Order: sequence, then C-alpha cells, then structure tokens
Amino acid sequence: MSQTIMPTKEDTQLSDEHGVFIKEMTDSSLIFVTTQGNEYLVHNRFNNISYIGGENKLKEDMCSNVDIYESENNILVIFYILFDNNLQIKDVRCIDVCPKVENWDSIINKYLLYLRSTQGKWMKSDNTSGKYYLYRFAGVID
Repeated sequence: MSQTIMPTKEDTQLSDEHGVFIKEMTDSSLIFVTTQGNEYLVHNRFNNISYIGGENKLKEDMCSNVDIYESENNILVIFYILFDNNLQIKDVRCIDVCPKVENWDSIINKYLLYLRSTQGKWMKSDNTSGKYYLYRFAGVID
C-alpha cells in the first residue's frame, strides 16, 4: 500500500484515469503533470501548505459539502492539490488505495469539484517561497 501512496525510487510515477501526474521524483522535488498535460516543478514537496483550520477541518468541510451516496463504499483515497505561488489551485488529482468500485468516477468527481472550490482557504505553513506547492492528504470517502 505504501507504494500506492508515495512512489519509491524504483517506481517514481503515480497515475490516475487521466494518466501520470507525479513523475521524476527526487528527495527534494518532483514534476507534477496536470490533467491538461502541463508540467510543473515542485520543490519542498508536501510540507509548505495547510488548510485554514487544519486537515481535520478540511475533511469535515469536505464531508459536509459533498452529497453522500446511499451506499457506503468507504474508499480510501489520496488527494493531491497543486498550488501556484499565490495559492491559486492549479489542479486536483487523486488515486484510490482500496477498494476499487464500479462507480468510481461519479463518486470521486464530487470530491474533486469540492476541493477545487476551496480557493482562498489555504495558507503557507512557513516562510519558504516556491513557484509551486503540492498538498497531499488521505481520506475515506463514501
């Protein structure tokens, strides 16, 4: 499961239904590929951005704003949000860890749309400056 969450040096790519979105990862940087195919170099990955109120607040907000389906699939997913230096959301991607369900697209699209609507609810966690930032978190969705 850890290889699905974060690629190892032997397998440095992550993909979703749109193709590869994390590639050429090193200890200090990675290349993020958007759904449109644009590539962005991200330094100091995963540790410079936070949701105002914290990750638990993000998960609460997400669950309260996304329509819940009748069935409970309990899908473990990892979300990736790419920001520019002004904390504008450039892209949101995700991968499922388990279980794989038939109606994946219809379920996950609502969560991706919500995350794209969180513009303005993010802050830099430290004084590090960069051109692009990446935030990653895991969550169980219905």
